[in-house]
Amino acid sequence: MFPALLTILAFLCIRTDKPMSAGFFLGVATLAKLYPILLLVVFGIYYFNGRNVRALVGLITGATAAALVLIPLFMLDPVWIHKFIGYHLQRGIQLESLYSGLFLLADTIGIAEVKVLLNYGAVHISSTYSEIVLKMVPYISVAILAVVIISCFIRFRQEREDKGSINDDSLIAYMVMIILAFIIANKVLSPQYIIWLLPFIPLLRPRQAGLMLGICFLTGLIFPIMYRDLMALRYTSVILLNIRNFLLVMLFIWLLVENRPVFQRKSAIGQPSE
Repeated sequence: MFPALLTILAFLCIRTDKPMSAGFFLGVATLAKLYPILLLVVFGIYYFNGRNVRALVGLITGATAAALVLIPLFMLDPVWIHKFIGYHLQRGIQLESLYSGLFLLADTIGIAEVKVLLNYGAVHISSTYSEIVLKMVPYISVAILAVVIISCFIRFRQEREDKGSINDDSLIAYMVMIILAFIIANKVLSPQYIIWLLPFIPLLRPRQAGLMLGICFLTGLIFPIMYRDLMALRYTSVILLNIRNFLLVMLFIWLLVENRPVFQRKSAIGQPSE
């Protein structure tokens, strides 16, 4: 809940023209969990396309100030970051992730055999093709995040050129979208990841907020209520997991399509048309 609180505070700072405070809050949040650094990218694009250099510098300055607390860690153990990254790179596909859900579904219908393993402090799965998927995960993650970032950059630029300012709804949508992209593409999908989205539910459109509440309900049902059944690869729990993961993907695609850049082409008489 701590980084989730800091991310919504950062958004409030953006809305009240306090970019340095926003950067600081996101910097501190990133020290707790890595995902807020993606919101820093969205806010940076927001200020860059808004042609607000002062605010962009303030955002970066605030985030840098928060990052200074890492200096003693590097002094005490210069390779700590390599150990941290190496630990997570060695982890397998976590039981609740999108990839795991598909493997479990394949096991349920008899296409592939899945084994459940307890290591690295969590429950993971292993299958014939899981190593292949693990090698693909970084590329999938980069591709999905790149789509969101490029779409965000173009959309914000278009709104600034067409309306003179960037719509709040677009900023909120891309904040939620980039967190969803991180969650969907990750090889780990812990229930805590859903908590990261909670502060933004009231800011979404009513139907999107309703879908997000459904995702929260299914997440609470899967863990802790049906987690033993999921570890035992029972049919009902596997189906519920895949429904929850499908709804996450559905919400991501919904936001991406609804807030996509609008490209115009010239008609035969030279007037722009969509």
